[in-house]
Amino acid sequence: MVPYYQSAGLLAPGLAEYGYHLGFRRDGLGTTDSRYRDLTFLGRHRVGIGDRLTLGGSLEASAGLVSGGPQLSLGLAAGELDLEAAASTENGVRGFAGSLAYSFSGRRFSAGGSVTARSARFANLGLAADADRPVLETEGSCGLSAGRRLSLALQATHTEQHDGGSRDRIQLSANLRLASRASLFLIASDSREAEMNGLLRTDRRLQATLHLSAFPGLTARFSGELTADGLRSTAEIQKPLPSGIGYGYRVTAGRAGEQTDGGGELRYQGSFGLYELSHQTSAGVGATSFHTAGGLVAIGGGVYATRPIQSGFALVQVPGVPGVRVYRSNQEIGRTGARGDFLVPDLLADYGNRLKIADQDLPMDYTVEAGEKTVAPPQRGGMVVRFPVWRLRAFKGKIVLRSGGEERAPYPGRLTVTAGGKDFTSPVGTAGEIYLENVPPGEHPAVVESDGGSCAFRLIVPEGETVLSDLGRLVCIVSQEARP
Repeated sequence: MVPYYQSAGLLAPGLAEYGYHLGFRRDGLGTTDSRYRDLTFLGRHRVGIGDRLTLGGSLEASAGLVSGGPQLSLGLAAGELDLEAAASTENGVRGFAGSLAYSFSGRRFSAGGSVTARSARFANLGLAADADRPVLETEGSCGLSAGRRLSLALQATHTEQHDGGSRDRIQLSANLRLASRASLFLIASDSREAEMNGLLRTDRRLQATLHLSAFPGLTARFSGELTADGLRSTAEIQKPLPSGIGYGYRVTAGRAGEQTDGGGELRYQGSFGLYELSHQTSAGVGATSFHTAGGLVAIGGGVYATRPIQSGFALVQVPGVPGVRVYRSNQEIGRTGARGDFLVPDLLADYGNRLKIADQDLPMDYTVEAGEKTVAPPQRGGMVVRFPVWRLRAFKGKIVLRSGGEERAPYPGRLTVTAGGKDFTSPVGTAGEIYLENVPPGEHPAVVESDGGSCAFRLIVPEGETVLSDLGRLVCIVSQEARP
C-alpha cells in the first residue's frame, strides 16, 4: 500500500463542486465474467458557505445497497480540517464509517494527518459488507523545503484489519537537486505486518535514484534498491516519441544477485503508422517482437492513412498550399501534403486543442486571415479545420478630385470600395496616393471622403496575376450638389 493524503479542500463562497453518475455497474473487468449488472447511482455535491466553511454530502446506491453521508471542510487559523461520516445498508446489514483529516501547507513546511474508521459491515460501491477491510487507518506526514535544492518528507501509517492483522509503515524521503538537469531521490522505509497467527513480517528498503536530462528529450535514470534479499540495480536511458513524426527509444539493464536482465525498444511514429521493435532478456532467455499499427480515416471528401486513432482527430486544410508546418499546442506535428491537407490523429476529445499553421511557410503572395484555431472533436470523432488562404493582389494609384477646371488631392481623406458585399478601404496620401488589397476584378462603386465632402465614382479593377498593379491616375468629378 502506498500512503497518501488528499484534502477535500475549501470552496469559495457560493462555488459548487458536484458530480452525478447513473449507469450499469460492471464487475470483473478483464475476466471472463465482466458483464454489466445492476443500475447504479453515484453522487457527490459540495458548496462553499463562507470563506472558512464548505458543506457537502455523497450518496451511492445500487440493488440492495444505499451508502452515504455528510461532509464538512473547515478553515482554521492554521490549516484545514475535513470531516466525513457515512452510513450504509446492504441487504439489511448496516454499517458506519467516519474520517477526520487535518492539513497545513506553508512556504517551507507542510504537515497533515488523518484517521479513518469503519465498522465490520460498512459497505459502499467498492466494498461489500462481507468483505475484509481495514477497520482503522491512521496516517501522518510532514514535509520540509530546505532551500531551493533540498526537500525532505516523512510519512507514517498504521492500519488495523478486521481479521486482527495490522500493518505499520514509516518512510523518509529526500529530493536533492544536484544541477539544473540532475536530481537525486532517496527513500528509506520500514514496514511491519502482523498476521492473525502472530507471525511478524518485516520489510526494510533503501532506494536511491539519479535522474539526468543530458539533452532536450533525452533522460537517464540509474537506481539501486537494497533489501534483505540483496541489492538490485537498474539503469534506463529513454527518448520519448515526439508529438509529430519521429522516433523514440528505451534501453534498460538490471541486476539482482547473480541474475541480469535488460532489453530495449525502438519506436517510430510516421504519418501512416506506428512501428515498434523490442527485445527483452530475463534469466538468460531472450524474446524479440515487432508491432505495427495504423488506421484509415474518411473525412473532408478524402481517405487518409494515419496512425492509430485513440481519441479525437482533425483534418487541417490549407487549400492548395503544400509544405506548410502544422502545430498542436505550439509543437510541430507535420506538414501539409500536395493538396494542402494534414491529418492530426491524436487530439484530446471534448477538450480545446490549439491548432495553428506557420504563415511564414506560405508563398510571399499568399495571405491567411487567421493562422490559429481551437477545436474540440468528439471521442473517436473528427473535424475539418480549414485555414482559408488567397493570393495577395495589391493595387496602387493616385486619386484627384475635379471641380470645375480645378483638381486637388482629397487629403486628408479615405477611399472606400464596395465589392461582393465587403468594403475595402485606403487612406489618401498627401498627393492622392491610395493602396488597396484583394479587391476582386470588375467595376465597383467607390466613394472618396475628405474635408471638402464626398465624391462617388466607379473603380475598375483589372484581371491579372500581378502581385502589385498600378491603377494609374483616378479622377473623381465632384457634382455641383457635393461642392461646399
